[in-house]
Amino acid sequence: MADEAHEAARYLSELLAQPGPYRRLWQSRATRLRGEEINHRAVCRVLAPVVWAEGHEISEDSLKDRVSRALRGEVLSTQTLTWFVEAFGFARHEAEKLWALYLGAAPSRRVVAGRARAPRGNPELTGVERYRSVTVHETHRVGADGIPLDHRTSQVIEALVDGTDRYLFRFDTTDVVIRVLRGGTASELYRLDEHFHAVDILLRRPLAAGETASLEYVTSFRYPEAPPPVYRRAVFRRLESLRMQVEFHPERVPGRVWWAEWDDLEGDPVSLEEVELDDDLTAHRFLSVTEQAIVGFTWTW
Repeated sequence: MADEAHEAARYLSELLAQPGPYRRLWQSRATRLRGEEINHRAVCRVLAPVVWAEGHEISEDSLKDRVSRALRGEVLSTQTLTWFVEAFGFARHEAEKLWALYLGAAPSRRVVAGRARAPRGNPELTGVERYRSVTVHETHRVGADGIPLDHRTSQVIEALVDGTDRYLFRFDTTDVVIRVLRGGTASELYRLDEHFHAVDILLRRPLAAGETASLEYVTSFRYPEAPPPVYRRAVFRRLESLRMQVEFHPERVPGRVWWAEWDDLEGDPVSLEEVELDDDLTAHRFLSVTEQAIVGFTWTW
């Protein structure tokens, strides 16, 4: 295992071993405890609901082997680390450190403050600002035919005014179905402006200023044919902790993949940095601060 992933595995073991909520969580799933040793099967039982909710047909024994290899520092994949972060609900600074260690993110590459401009009339920049996104972690999956399958997003928002009761989720196509897994319910799709369509994710309860809500939702695509080979996110206000990853199917592996930045939604990338896929055929990037930027991945077949 690469040095970066090994360091992430070591820190992950530290989080689970030290006294606190994470240790108590896996201990509550254990049938037998042996001193201070981490019970790998108990950890597996914490991860299992997240793994199975994603539709992965993995037996408890197979998952336990995967957990053991990760905690021993032998094999830690992007997918496995994602399961740990989601299942244990690590604090933001802990999750950021895990991903920074895993991705070997150099400080100069962890901050992107660009010069991208939002389309005129963009609701994110008009009217009363009711909330801000604090963290966004998302995974984009591409199928064997080269057409996107789905896009899974975990997000934390903070209310800036009392009575914040919804999150506006924008996208530039109607060929989607939104399913909210946690934190609220989705409205019907509607046209927002000349660039975007949207749904409102209605929160479980209105938030007071300063309160946060955690959302998780899946965007399933219904493209009749493959769209351009691009996966990107526009961030016009400051965002802390952005993790983006794109997963490819073993039957359709891209020839080359780049991390890219754009100045607007219409033009070509203004910067390209070639990246390598990991053993899970995944490209990923972690940024601790993103502002006024359009960032993501592009690739060739």
